[in-house]
Amino acid sequence: MYHLAERKEYNLTKKLTLKQLVNCADWISKTKELPNISSSKEMNLSSKELEYWFDSALQGITIQLKGEIIGIATASVQEADLPERMFELCHCIVKPEYRLLYNGSVMLEKLCEYAKENGFSQVVGRVEKSNNLGKKLLNSLNFYVAKKNFSHQDSIIWYQKKL
Repeated sequence: MYHLAERKEYNLTKKLTLKQLVNCADWISKTKELPNISSSKEMNLSSKELEYWFDSALQGITIQLKGEIIGIATASVQEADLPERMFELCHCIVKPEYRLLYNGSVMLEKLCEYAKENGFSQVVGRVEKSNNLGKKLLNSLNFYVAKKNFSHQDSIIWYQKKL
């Protein structure tokens, strides 16, 4: 059982080891939530796809507990057609047993801090309409529903926030 007092490490990173890639891809696939965090309609995430997320990201972040990655997220300027100085939060997922403990919030806040320090002034995040946890997370971080749809997909709600 996880205890709040256990020390977690939040690491900004662009690279994961092969072991980390395989382990993360495995638990993400087991959640069957891949379509909620990517454009994939598949349920299984390959370690190559996960590696691509981090390689193509502006920055990535992991949460580790006792050496095990229990959450990931990335920041991107490539996934959608965004205005200058705006970035997108992508691929945010936390292992189910560690959810609702502010892990996702801390990851996204740290990515926003990184982006602000690097000259970005706005952030967006897209959420599948059926992803209630994702919508709750962005609302809790004071995001608002964006007026612009950056992808023109009807199944997506875009959220936005000034940094």
